Amino acid sequence: MFINKEKNGGGPLIDIGVHVLDASLHVLGFPKPIAVSGQTYQKFGKRKDVLGLMGQWDYKNFTVEDFAVGLVRFEGGATLTLESSFVANLENDVFSFQIFGDKGGAQYDPLKMYAEQNKTLLDITPVHLPRDAQPTTRK
Repeated sequence: MFINKEKNGGGPLIDIGVHVLDASLHVLGFPKPIAVSGQTYQKFGKRKDVLGLMGQWDYKNFTVEDFAVGLVRFEGGATLTLESSFVANLENDVFSFQIFGDKGGAQYDPLKMYAEQNKTLLDITPVHLPRDAQPTTRK
């Protein structure tokens, strides 16, 4: 079960966060990390009065973190922050990532893209994206 560190190996980062991390790294072209730091917390899992997405878990045997945050620095100056949680005080589940650059930005789910032109931020979200016939390979 996902709440047991011995069986799952860890909490939300290992269970669900790796998918957002992989998607983010894919979009960034798998840059080389040069430094990583992170922190985990167990604030909700041991509490009887908190319900997760799948209802009440066995809070007496909850042995993993319920929130993880990380910072990765890459060659070339890019940084990535990552947050993953089994339970958080948010309105909706979020499975997304954002990219911020000096000329524009983008977010995934829903896809939105922005660019600066003529001192104005424009929504340049494509209506249709063709499927890429060549798979991206890691370097």
